[in-house]
Amino acid sequence: MICKIIHSNGAVFVDQLDSELIILNSTDRVKVQRHNGSCEITSSSSINVHISVPDSGKYYLHAKSGDIELSIPDTILCFVTAICTQVYVNYYNLNFSSLVISENYLHGTIGNGSSTIVLKAEKVNIEINGL
Repeated sequence: MICKIIHSNGAVFVDQLDSELIILNSTDRVKVQRHNGSCEITSSSSINVHISVPDSGKYYLHAKSGDIELSIPDTILCFVTAICTQVYVNYYNLNFSSLVISENYLHGTIGNGSSTIVLKAEKVNIEINGL
């Protein structure tokens, strides 16, 4: 089952969802806790996502004017691409087997890369934390 929100004028909060999540146009912040499925989120504000049990799916987060903070298990197997057009990409407590990083770009692999994570922030920071 897919949980899909086409448009939201207010904040969106999701907790313990075990299916695919799609939020296409939020004008306020988005917070997702203990998520166990793929997700696609586009917001004009900040995005905070905590993935509990990753699947072999895709995670796409796009913040137009707010920070992105992604928390993932440090045992996740994934390809990660993070792009900031103006500020910084930072990561903590993650062991990349391959990594290309600059001030506002990160591309790397953790483990065998069975999942795909793409993060894009247009005017703010991206932070990726291993749990």
